[in-house]
Order: sequence, then structure tokens, then C-alpha cells
Amino acid sequence: MSALIAWTNYGPYHIARIRAAQERCNIVAMEWAGYQQLYRWEVSRDGVRIVTLTDLAYEDCSKVLLAIRVAMAVIQLRPRVVLVPGYSQLASIVLAVAGRVVGARLVLMTESNRMDRERRRPVEVLKALYVRGMFRYGLVGGERSARYLAELGIPEERQRRNYDVVDVPGLTAMAGAWRTGAPRDREFLYVGRFAPEKNVYGLLRGFARYRDEGGDWTLSLVGHGPLEEQVRSAIREMGLDGVTRMTGYRPLEQLVRLYCRCGAFILPSLTEPWGLVVNEAITCGAPVLVSERCGCVPELLDCSESGNGLVIKGPKDEAIAEAMHRMANFSDDQREAMSRRSKTIASKFRPEEFARSISELIEMAERGE
Repeated sequence: MSALIAWTNYGPYHIARIRAAQERCNIVAMEWAGYQQLYRWEVSRDGVRIVTLTDLAYEDCSKVLLAIRVAMAVIQLRPRVVLVPGYSQLASIVLAVAGRVVGARLVLMTESNRMDRERRRPVEVLKALYVRGMFRYGLVGGERSARYLAELGIPEERQRRNYDVVDVPGLTAMAGAWRTGAPRDREFLYVGRFAPEKNVYGLLRGFARYRDEGGDWTLSLVGHGPLEEQVRSAIREMGLDGVTRMTGYRPLEQLVRLYCRCGAFILPSLTEPWGLVVNEAITCGAPVLVSERCGCVPELLDCSESGNGLVIKGPKDEAIAEAMHRMANFSDDQREAMSRRSKTIASKFRPEEFARSISELIEMAERGE
């Protein structure tokens, strides 16, 4: 076989990527586990070849036994090129080591960037030693992750971008059923986990400030996570019951309808290596408000007068409220122009681009460049 690619588990965007890749390359897909409790993905795997190492939830697996299975699979398959998902999981490290043992060239897949979290020098030194010692090639999300990986030891000429793509054709087809030409709802939409790094509390405080200052849009929160009950309590304590709704988890088909109808999508994260929900939102034509900490900002946001959204400058309440006011004060025609711009930007981040990038990396690795 030519190449092996692995992820923890295959969600909708993984399936779209690997389907495109397998149409173009001789590549086998592997996943550590059949599903994750953290995510509730519902996706068809028809026509995609995936090796699953355990049918258990990833969270319930023995990480040592899983690492042994990873090593055994690599020794059995003996790929010439291995695409490794990051460097933080034991399974990923073992995948890289096993790949080296069988003589494979290694490609590091990463969306990390220097801004996405606090960086400590001793950890960064060890990380750079590992990256330089194990990998020669890299697949990254965009500008920020490319710079960071270069700092860790893989120069940009041996990198390719387009790691972070979603099923643009599929989403566009679903969105076509919902867009009727009617004005968008006067509503901000958040989609994501209720977790500290997503800054949902900050979003609620900013929204409360926006309402106190005369704003009349509502807020919809879609998702689940460890802070779900605390978020419900915060909504009540801030007096936002009548203007904020929590819908719980929604499958992709229903999310598309929400993206198509919202006045603007908002992602206020404190740390976010990329932000694939932004890809989804702009594919469906949503204007967007995105934290400057999100790695996707240089690629997915155009903040010019003819752009598709606004960057939230910092996590403070007033920054979120200011961005909300600016978005709400645009006319319907201006937001529709933003919608068209969003779709144009999204069209560049298709699964075919991911497939092209890894095909080029595999060819470079096999030639030993």
C-alpha cells in the first residue's frame, strides 16, 4: 500500500475528506475507535474504506492496548507513507514510531498555532525536538498553523494546507432546500460544545450587555457539553430566558437550516486551533462573528467593506457586544452581500483540496524530497 492516514474517529468532515482522498490516492484510513462520547456524529460511511481498531467508545478504551493495536496494524500494513494526526495522543506517537520502524515517511497533520493556547518554553523545546526528529512533511490548516509548524522544524516548502475542510458540495445541496430569499432571522447563532474554551459564559455576558444597550436580536445556543446545566443557570440569572434558547444537539441536516436562517453565526472561543463550524456556517451563507483567537480567521474571514463578517477583538463582554451591535446595524441587503461572500470563500475549502494536498505530500515523500 502507498499511504496510511488515521484519526481518532471519523465524523462528517473526516468522511468527506477521506472519500475525496481515496478517489485520488492509494490510501487506507484507520481510526482508533468506532465512536466518541464527546461527539454525537451521525454519518454514512458508504463507499469509504476504514480500518477500526476497536468498536468501543474512545473514552472507554485502554490507551495502552490501543497503542499496541496501532503498532500491530502498521506492521501488518507496512505503508510507505503515514499521515499522523497531531502529537498529543499516545496512539499518534506510537503510530509515528511504528511508521519509522517499517521505514515509512511521516507526514504530521496539525492545525495548532502559536495563538491557540499559552505556550511554555520547556514544552515547546521538547515538541520541536520530537517534530524535527520524526517528521519531514506537514499538512496544516492555514497561515497560522503553517508558521507555527515551521517554528517547530518543518519548513513551509515541505508543507501543504487545506487540512481543515468540510463537505462543501453536500452542505450546499442541503442549504439549497432552506434558502428561500426571505430576510434572515434577527438572531445570533452559536454552535459548539459547552466547554470553558468556547467562552459561552463570555458570549452570554456580551449578549446581555448588547440587550441592555438596546439591541433587539435574540440568541440561539446549539450543542451540548460539560457546562450545559451551568449555562442554563446563567441564562436565568442574567434574565435572558425570553431572548435566549438552548436547542441541545442537532444533526447536520438541522444545523444547515439554522445556519441558513440566522442573522449571523458567532464563535467567541478563547482558544480554537481552527473552527470547522465556521466552515459550515459560511458554506450555508451565514455572515459571521469570530474570535481573533480562532485559527481560521485569516482564511475564512474577510473584514473589508465587501467582506463576510467581523473579528471579535478579545474575550471581554464589551468586545462581543460591540461586534453584535455592528452586525445588527447592517441592513438586510448588506448582510445578504455578506452571505454571498461567505459562500465564495467557503467554496475554496472543499474535500478535493484536501485530497490534492495529501496527494502532493505523498508524492513528495515517496520521491524523498
